[in-house]
Parts: sequence; C-alpha cells; structure tokens
Amino acid sequence: CQGRGIFLTKSLDACCDAEGMIAQQYLGSPLLVDGYKFDLRLYVLVLSCSPLRVVLFKEGLARFCTERYRPANESNLDETFMHLTNFAINKHHEEFTIDEGGDGGHKRSITSLMAWLKQNGYPTERIWSQIKVLVVKTLLAVQPHLSHVCHSLL
Repeated sequence: CQGRGIFLTKSLDACCDAEGMIAQQYLGSPLLVDGYKFDLRLYVLVLSCSPLRVVLFKEGLARFCTERYRPANESNLDETFMHLTNFAINKHHEEFTIDEGGDGGHKRSITSLMAWLKQNGYPTERIWSQIKVLVVKTLLAVQPHLSHVCHSLL
C-alpha cells in the first residue's frame, strides 16, 4: 500500500465499502518518544501452520512521525506527518532522517527504542511479553486462512 489511501476521519461514513479496507480506532493519547508518535515494524517467522509455531525476531523497526504530536482535532486531521508513521509518507518530510546506528532519526531499531523505554522507566520485559501475546492472538485470528494457504503450498 505504501501509504496510499490512509486517512483520518471522525466519521465511518467517510469510509467507503471497498474490499480490503481496514479501519482502526485512533489512539488519542499515544505513547510518545521525545514528543513523536511511533509504531513498531516487527518480523515474525511462521514455522508451521498446524500446529502453529512461530518465531518473533528480537530486532525490528520503530517508525516515527516527522512532526511532534498534538491531539487530533478538526483542524489538524490532514497533518499526516504528525499522525501517520508510515515510512512512505514521512520520507518526503524535509527533516526526515534515518540513523544508520539505529539510535536516532525517524526510523530506529527496536533495540534503540527498548533502551530509551528502559532509561525512561518503562517495564520493557513486560512490554515485550505483551507484544508476544499480541503476535500470537493476531496469528490465531488468521490461522484458518493461514492453514489453508500453507496446505495449498504443499
């Protein structure tokens, strides 16, 4: 998708009935790092569909917005650099940077993010455990489809 078709709205009526569209509730009070919203790009290897066996890699990416966060309101819903973390969108911002070492910029390593969280008093072991649970729940939600795809490949 590369950032195309992503938008914020206050009304579900603004969403069309297009097949493949995904809607999610906007978090009004997100966790911020240095004032910026971020998301996680995690990598999971599915070893087996039945039984379900997966590996969650300990490294991944934390993708940051390029403008400091302000709560969403009618006047700033279109400010995508503040609300959306997609690389395909934020790479066009004049201040976008990638830190090759992974400790700064708008695309950072998970290791760097976890170090920041720990340094700022967040329970990183508990956070990582919760991430593992979310990965399992997500895969269980799609397991019937996943099993079908796995069997059709054999």
